[in-house]
Amino acid sequence: MASIEQKIKKLVSDRRYEFSKHAEREREADQISIEELEVALFNCEVIEDYPFGSTGSKFSYSWLF
Repeated sequence: MASIEQKIKKLVSDRRYEFSKHAEREREADQISIEELEVALFNCEVIEDYPFGSTGSKFSYSWLF
């Protein structure tokens, strides 16, 4: 089975991801390009895993990189 990091790399490579509205606002405010985020995600290391995201919903998944 692929690790979370491997799955993230595959999703980034395939451009199969989306940012929350909050993340997009923060990205723009910090002037971080999509390309910079893709590089960061492709080289990520998960240090904390939140299987139910910050909302507690089983349909939301979050990680701390």
